[in-house]
Amino acid sequence: MSKYGIMLPISLNGYHSDVELLTDIENNKIDSIWVRDLPVAQFLDRDEGSCLDPFLFVNELSSTFDKKFILGIAVINTSFRTPENTIREILSTLELKEKSKFIFGIGDGAKNAVFELLGINYDEKRILFEKWLDRYVAYYQNQVSGLSSVESRTYIKWFKDIKIPKLTVSTRNMDLLQKYADIIERNIIWYSQPTIISDIKTSFPDIELNMFLRIKLVSKNNTLKFDDKSRTIVVSPDKLRRLSEEYSTLGVERLILSLENPKVSSSLLNRL
Repeated sequence: MSKYGIMLPISLNGYHSDVELLTDIENNKIDSIWVRDLPVAQFLDRDEGSCLDPFLFVNELSSTFDKKFILGIAVINTSFRTPENTIREILSTLELKEKSKFIFGIGDGAKNAVFELLGINYDEKRILFEKWLDRYVAYYQNQVSGLSSVESRTYIKWFKDIKIPKLTVSTRNMDLLQKYADIIERNIIWYSQPTIISDIKTSFPDIELNMFLRIKLVSKNNTLKFDDKSRTIVVSPDKLRRLSEEYSTLGVERLILSLENPKVSSSLLNRL
């Protein structure tokens, strides 16, 4: 049986409204809450996410939900963050909130218009992403008791009992997964056909697979359709449960749900 993650924001009323709703969730299949990292979004992008900094956001959420939910970032946008800054933010979060469980997903992130803003050739984003990953991997492999260096003149230092974690990546690129398989523990993909999911799990059975779904949750039973205009799956809790069971048999560990409802109740989420 797949678990569920809930992507924030849930409502249009801000952080405190979402916290109230999450507090009322009593569904043990919902094991995680997630935030995005979108410093800049396209005007036409429906997936704008939160205006809050993701690391500050999960730190704040952990104060309330450290025993109830895993706290995830999906995904850290490597176009805006160096490996060094990212490692520092991850390690700071792990040290300051040592009782909480986190998942830090990374991806090449931004859309074409955002790459243009940054002066980056969109066609080179795969190359740039691999360079970013190579530096992260070097720090990971060279870490010894709170210190890591990839060359003789500089280093990163942190509290010695904390370790740079393995990677959670967002990609369906099989070559990239193969290249970094030894350091990837988790993969996050967008909604995909069963054949793609099967190919990934067959090739990488030891990498935990999570899938992101943009849905509109409705209360009427036996509802499942695709809204072409909003590119959203319109689904009732009973149908989503069946979908999650089917994806679980394919090897999907968790469905991360981006709720496109203007408003959703905890009672509806408790029916999942």
